[in-house]
Amino acid sequence: MEEKKKGKGFAITSLVLGIVGIVLSIIFIGGILGIIGAIFGIIAIIQSKGKNKMSIVGTILSVIAILIIIGEIYLLNMDTTPPTIKANRTTFYIGDTIKAEELVTVSDKDANGNETTENIKVELGEIDTTTEGIKKVNVIATDKGKNQTKAEITIKIKNPNTTVYDYIKDNISKSNYYTYTIENYEDGHFTIKNTTKDKDYGIIDFTEMTIKEYSQLDTFVFIDIMKFNNNLEITEIHRTSKFLGKVDNEYIDLNSDTAQSTITIQKTHFKDILGKLQNNNINITGKTVQQLKSEKINIKELQ
Repeated sequence: MEEKKKGKGFAITSLVLGIVGIVLSIIFIGGILGIIGAIFGIIAIIQSKGKNKMSIVGTILSVIAILIIIGEIYLLNMDTTPPTIKANRTTFYIGDTIKAEELVTVSDKDANGNETTENIKVELGEIDTTTEGIKKVNVIATDKGKNQTKAEITIKIKNPNTTVYDYIKDNISKSNYYTYTIENYEDGHFTIKNTTKDKDYGIIDFTEMTIKEYSQLDTFVFIDIMKFNNNLEITEIHRTSKFLGKVDNEYIDLNSDTAQSTITIQKTHFKDILGKLQNNNINITGKTVQQLKSEKINIKELQ
């Protein structure tokens, strides 16, 4: 009987703290009360040599309060957001070995809501690159929380052997600012029209190696006729300007700021239109449409 009385104060305190800890488990203070209650309950159990049932009940309730808080913390930090899959590159060539990082961009949200690309496993289904055509690729992305996203990506497998003409046709119109279209003029000239903001901006005639560029600013109208050489270097700029009915003609000094600004723009056009052809010294100047359609290249060999 004496042993049951021992630790009674600790037992009562443990019981109260255990009950209050469970009630307040929706906030973290419930866990703190549970820890204190468990300590007092264990002390009471030791002092009563396990004969004080109140101390046992108090300890159990306190431990339950602690476990509830642990569970809440786990749930708050548990990753339940699946990763996202976005198609990255969708055109490949016969014989390519397609890697996940080439095909898709995969991202996820960490516990703090920040976007990350780490700790994500990406699996690709079987891909047949032995023949041309439209193919479907199954992609599975799994994050460290075992959240999973599945997607089906449509890709195009092409023959890497093509013509210079077809290469340009397939790769222009990719500038962020300008839009380029092939315009076949008289005598089979290979010409490219560039537009911006839905307005015609200029015509580049690669066969004749000339550029006609036009712009308008308020009441001013400018028409520039430029010539370039086989190295795609501007060699001459002739400007016609119109203002209030008056027409002026002049040759622009190639070293002037006006000319240098224009030359820089043309270099951008050449790069956007020719792409890797320019990097590989494949020259298209002075050639007709028919010549460009008969000139073969292997896209996979371009650097």
